[in-house]
Amino acid sequence: MMNASMQSDLESLGCTVMTGKKHYKIRLFGDSRYQATMAKTGSDRRGGLNLAAEINKIMF
Repeated sequence: MMNASMQSDLESLGCTVMTGKKHYKIRLFGDSRYQATMAKTGSDRRGGLNLAAEINKIMF
């Protein structure tokens, strides 16, 4: 779950955070090639680990 502090930290790293109805879209430097989707409400305890793995695969 994203809070204002986390969003501020991501933006200070150069990410753009866009909000939708059920998900957040996080883009590095506003470039759609480097985008990850984060659920607003997590479904299980591995959600954060899965998101981190997705970000690593897309951005690095």
